[in-house]
Amino acid sequence: IEIKEIKKGDHLEYMIGDEKFESFQELDVRFIKELNKRFQDLYTSQKFFKTKDLESFENELRERRKSMPSNIPYLFTILPEYPQHALLGYIPGNDQTKVVIEYFKVKHKGYFFHDVIHARLEQLLVFFKQNFQSRAYRKYITSEK
Repeated sequence: IEIKEIKKGDHLEYMIGDEKFESFQELDVRFIKELNKRFQDLYTSQKFFKTKDLESFENELRERRKSMPSNIPYLFTILPEYPQHALLGYIPGNDQTKVVIEYFKVKHKGYFFHDVIHARLEQLLVFFKQNFQSRAYRKYITSEK
């Protein structure tokens, strides 16, 4: 994240992208703390799986599918090689092993997923659960790869 300092008279203003902050305190409250809150919501989610690599994440999803074959397992994780992003992994349909991984950006205003900012993680999950089996959803994820 690039933060630009702009000298305005006797004080500094800050810019992140096209968003302006009148003081460091405002930047802290409106940006840093909100971004931390979004990551904290992910970490404390029942669907968060702590891992260091994609392979163990995918294996965990396969194990969950194996233990409950009629369910569609899904999990979140964060990996260091994808800064500012989180991963949503799931195994759809009848295939017991094909893991689908979707990346979404964690922003201070919410989770940027399928070209929409979802203010809360629960909203992202509702969107996912209502749409992941639709033709439009599948078309979107194949066009984003």
